[in-house]
Amino acid sequence: MSRRQRSAPGLAEKAPRPSGSAAAPLAPGQPPPRPWEEIFSAASPEQQQQLLELAERQGLVYAHQLPQGASPPHADASRSLLCQLLSGQTESLQPVQCQPGTLHDTHLDAVQREAVFRALQTPDVCLIQGLPGTGKSRVVAEIIAQAADRAQRVLLLAPAAAALDRVLDLVAERDTVFAVRCLDPDETVSSLSPAIRTLTYAERVRSLNQQARERARQEIDAGKEKISRLRQDMTTWARLEQMTREHNVLAERRAALIARREGLFREAEAEVDQAEPQAASPFPASVSLELRVHEQALQDLGPRLQKLRSDIQAESSCLQNLDMRLLQIRPLAAARRRWKIWSVAFWQAWKRAATPQQVSDLQKERDCLQAHLCELESALRLLTKEQADVEAKFRACRARLVEEEVARRQRAVDNDLSVIDSDLAALQEAWDRTTAGLSRQTVKPAALSPAAVDAARDACRRELEQAQQQAALASEWNAFLQQTKDVFANRIPTYVNLVAATLRGLATDEHFGETLRNGSGGPQHFDLLILEEAEQVTDAELFRIARRASCWVLVGAPSGHVFSPAVRQTGRLAVPPPVCRLQAFASLWQHLHCDPRRLPYQWVYEGNRLCCRLRAVTADQKQALESERLADSPDIELRILTLPGSSPVLAELVFPPLMPVAEAKQYVFQELQELAAWASRPSLDWQDEPERVVLRLAECALPHETTVPLEAGIRECLGPPMNCTNTLAGSECVAPTCCMEFDRAAGWDRARAQDWFARHTGLRDLGRSVLLDKLHRMESGLGNFISALLREHEAPSANGQVTAKLDRVASVELVPVPPFAIQTNGGRERQGQALAQWLRKGGAGLELDLADPRQRDRLPREYRADLPGSGLVNFFEAQAIVRWLTTTGSQNTYPHVAILALYPAQAELIRRMVIQAPGLAALPFKIEIGTPGLLRQREAALILLSMTRSHTHRAVAFGESPEMLALALTRARQKLVIFGDAGTLARRGQWEGPLEHLDGTAAGRERHLIAHLVTLLDGQERSKPRQGNGA
Repeated sequence: MSRRQRSAPGLAEKAPRPSGSAAAPLAPGQPPPRPWEEIFSAASPEQQQQLLELAERQGLVYAHQLPQGASPPHADASRSLLCQLLSGQTESLQPVQCQPGTLHDTHLDAVQREAVFRALQTPDVCLIQGLPGTGKSRVVAEIIAQAADRAQRVLLLAPAAAALDRVLDLVAERDTVFAVRCLDPDETVSSLSPAIRTLTYAERVRSLNQQARERARQEIDAGKEKISRLRQDMTTWARLEQMTREHNVLAERRAALIARREGLFREAEAEVDQAEPQAASPFPASVSLELRVHEQALQDLGPRLQKLRSDIQAESSCLQNLDMRLLQIRPLAAARRRWKIWSVAFWQAWKRAATPQQVSDLQKERDCLQAHLCELESALRLLTKEQADVEAKFRACRARLVEEEVARRQRAVDNDLSVIDSDLAALQEAWDRTTAGLSRQTVKPAALSPAAVDAARDACRRELEQAQQQAALASEWNAFLQQTKDVFANRIPTYVNLVAATLRGLATDEHFGETLRNGSGGPQHFDLLILEEAEQVTDAELFRIARRASCWVLVGAPSGHVFSPAVRQTGRLAVPPPVCRLQAFASLWQHLHCDPRRLPYQWVYEGNRLCCRLRAVTADQKQALESERLADSPDIELRILTLPGSSPVLAELVFPPLMPVAEAKQYVFQELQELAAWASRPSLDWQDEPERVVLRLAECALPHETTVPLEAGIRECLGPPMNCTNTLAGSECVAPTCCMEFDRAAGWDRARAQDWFARHTGLRDLGRSVLLDKLHRMESGLGNFISALLREHEAPSANGQVTAKLDRVASVELVPVPPFAIQTNGGRERQGQALAQWLRKGGAGLELDLADPRQRDRLPREYRADLPGSGLVNFFEAQAIVRWLTTTGSQNTYPHVAILALYPAQAELIRRMVIQAPGLAALPFKIEIGTPGLLRQREAALILLSMTRSHTHRAVAFGESPEMLALALTRARQKLVIFGDAGTLARRGQWEGPLEHLDGTAAGRERHLIAHLVTLLDGQERSKPRQGNGA
């Protein structure tokens, strides 16, 4: 082997082509023949029976005997696609990448939101699977609401009406959803709940007609009232016009006063400038008086200033003359003093008698004159200052007078403005009262102005004309409605965007069925088909309804085949047993859902050697295993499976002692290029983290004990060893995979990681399936119990343990009827031990067949006459239920209690006993009694379940079907109390094969469910010393 060449484990070999000549070519233009499976699946049940009879009688069916029927193009495409999917031909499908968005229901968890987005974005089919209580109905309701927002038409179908009504209760109140509920052939309108009854076609027609007539009458009354008010408003416009004129006058006066107020200073200044001495008004007279005082003061100062100025001028002239004389005589006096007789200057000074004494006398005269001049100038300055003070005093007095006058006039103007503002406010108040009296329909004036009043009056006139026209039309429409019945009967199909119907109801519905009521045209086509309880739908039914829509959303619970552990591990990827033909939903789930638990790899220890099992090998096939050693690694043993008629394939690798798991994992990946992972999670869980992309493969979080590097940026994280209860071997897996990590720093994103995982495992996620695995309806303790009971990959192990960790709370209680026998030691009870021996005891034989008179006579006389003529009852179980209610009823805090029995006769017996029991009628909670179907698509806080069956020497079936038993077990929200014969339950869990009315398949599902229930209840019993108080 180059890089260890070997056949891929579990790959099916292609069948050899049959010998003989090739098929004859088709004639030009002739369509290719349809496959027999497609023809048979698309035929009606009557046609299928006819074809089978022809084949049995003739040995073959001729082409001309096949049913002929024209189908619309989308119907042929839907049929072809569905045939491919049911046969497992998914190679042409491209994976759907889900894009998130906004939802109406913000309480949906992450998986439920993903289911909504996948259902809306799938181009063909989307599968949603979940146990009861996982919120499938809420998801469907959100899908419908989102589709209605996108203007899509939805067809909601289900085998039973309860599933439809549950969804309709959630979406009927939405404004964007206009739903119609089609009646099932076995239903009547009176049998529906009041809320659902309003959604039937007849009620929709009646409601729309009634609403239309009522609306027409309301329109007529409203029109008359509107016309009356508008006519009354027309008389108001004259008053409004008078108000606008008054408002304009007041506004003009106010504007004039404001303008005058702004010019009061200029006005006063002008009056001051023009003031006359004999003015009569106070302000000019005051100004004139001050002016006269000012002028008199100036006149008094004028001569004195003039004399000072003339004296100063004369003194200045004298001083100037003296300066000239001094200027001339000083040089001469200096020359004479030096006695330079040879100089001209000496003789000139001598001639003029210029002596120093003369210079000194002139200087003294000048100094006296200069001092007098300074005194005159100081006096002049004083007089000038006195003149300036007079001027300033006059200006200040003038300004004061002007300011006082302006303030006086402003007060007068302000008083006038206040009066006008009061008038305007009163006018505005009257305007508001008048406009408020206008009718609501009348357009009110936008402002208190003539233009606004004219515009509003014109609008009112037009409104009156329009109201008169509308009133006339409403009268005509009302007359038409009164004369014509069922106006909307033929129009509703065009309004409806949600049609809800059972499969039988849709086929026979005259409005949305296969043929229209008038016989013309074909069935209506929808954008989206949602099928609830899809696990109950057959292939033929699915083919018939699939052509009604372009996209399909199938919602269902795990089917019996997926429920059974025998489905697991039959090759590289698990496939159903060939003897069991899956229903359509289970088959589509098998082909479209990517379940990592189908990987066949298992890591176990054989002694001290680690073994990697690459494919499941049965006990019979172990003899065909051949062992050989690798030439370059003789410590590694290869086990090759060689079966007759098939190529040898590598089945197991055995590594040398003490070889670490991480090293062995790396060796397998490097040599085989396969990711030998063991997963416990039923679906791929991709999570985007800031630094890495994580693929979680473990159902619950496991501690990372070992990390295995595979490639650059890729790690496989391994958890601690655990029981591999989802494999045929049922041994311990030493290397369960917790998660795969892809580092973003190494260039890995989700798309690249998904491609890598698909390439190395063969698992291709098409993005068309979502598994809802969280129970929302139940409390945690009860939810864990039911989840462990119904979880498809867990089966009871030999030691009575399951892999799920249950909360040891009082959410589930077993009341054995008859009660457990208590082992004693010397007459003393052994406390702290629940007796495991109860699992090995036979039944007590407490059941009674009412059809047998001798067994019927064993009942108390007061109950015999009221019970039906046939059926199974268990008086002691009914007595235990009544006793339990009587004992614990006063301490019960549950608002709703339901008592379910697997048989109608037992339910009737319990009902009679509850009615006659003293004190139960006064209990403060509601009690419902019936079979499991009573609570289909509903639940109660507390469920008391009567198993009824109690046989002494053989295994017996419990109820109508295992589905009804599972329905009864999943109807509780807070607590489940089971009343039953422990020995009969244990015997049923050990019996294999058909039983009573159950065929092999149904009996196998019931045996598996009962065995698992017994295992879990036994674990509950072991955790407490005593359980229940039976009859």
